[in-house]
Amino acid sequence: MNRVVHTTWHCVVVACFVAFTAAAGLAEGAESNSSGAIRHSRRIALSGTPGAVAVSGDGKTIVAASGRVLTAIDASSGTVLHRWEQSQDIIDISLSANGRLVAVTTGSPIIDIYDRETGERSQQLHRADAADYLRGDEQQRIAFYPDGSKLISMGTHVRIFVSDVETGDWDHIMVVKYDACTPVVAPDGKHVALFGMQDDSELSGQVTMFLIRRGLQPLWTKWHESREAVTHAAFSPDGLRLASSGAGDGARVWNVQSGELITHVKGEQEARLLGASFVVDGNHLLMVSPRTLQLRSLDRDAAVASVAISEQDSLGGLACSHDGAVVATFSSQAAVDVWSVQRP
Repeated sequence: MNRVVHTTWHCVVVACFVAFTAAAGLAEGAESNSSGAIRHSRRIALSGTPGAVAVSGDGKTIVAASGRVLTAIDASSGTVLHRWEQSQDIIDISLSANGRLVAVTTGSPIIDIYDRETGERSQQLHRADAADYLRGDEQQRIAFYPDGSKLISMGTHVRIFVSDVETGDWDHIMVVKYDACTPVVAPDGKHVALFGMQDDSELSGQVTMFLIRRGLQPLWTKWHESREAVTHAAFSPDGLRLASSGAGDGARVWNVQSGELITHVKGEQEARLLGASFVVDGNHLLMVSPRTLQLRSLDRDAAVASVAISEQDSLGGLACSHDGAVVATFSSQAAVDVWSVQRP
């Protein structure tokens, strides 16, 4: 993925890798019990409750989806750049690394791409001569390649589509053994991971890694021991590790090349985790639940800082830039919150 992470209001775990940065203040409705290592930059009000949020790889642009409305926001100022309205409720969103291209999916086989600078729709990814592949296949989950040249999407009928963003052509279609997955592309553009099995699927709890080389070449498949649905995954900034998470199952960190399990972090939070994010030095993990943001030291396996969210509010999802300098969560209060984390 470009290292944009997108999430929904399901009971999920989201994983992304974050760096340490500084900011002032705390979220409205948030209560700090930390040493100041987790900080809030701003809250951005939206027209409705968000269902997905994405951050561009460079951390300069945030996009949030509320029902049929897509909103592009300047991350540093909180200024709304553009709003677009779709004909159906939005399923997923993705941003190119430089934040210029915004991709959005609904319950249609067509993926709309907008230009954040002009506000115009620049492309619709759909090919008439690919009708046999696309007929009835809802394009649900998407992720840009880091350079924005291609977009990978996962439909409901066990097909992975890789499309050329400039021409709109589908240049690779791959049939896999499972559906309802989300793709995530490594920041270096070398690997793609698929995750997100249905709870009632015999393949629930699965994470699959692909090498990007003349299409997609499968490398390995791993399972969470609980066989609980893997609801999110994210690469480290260097692209060498993958964190995968499952509701109530904590986060697992894998070696991207070999598939070796590096560590399993359960933490001390409630079961409904929303995010597990590694900092740039790899020695701390930011764990996010609807009511808590907690920073844990992996060396000590202990919490070193946390922020408690008030009972009047609740977090619903997490996204971050490639280097983790910008972290966004969406709130039940029809808002997006921008956070930063600094070394404790």
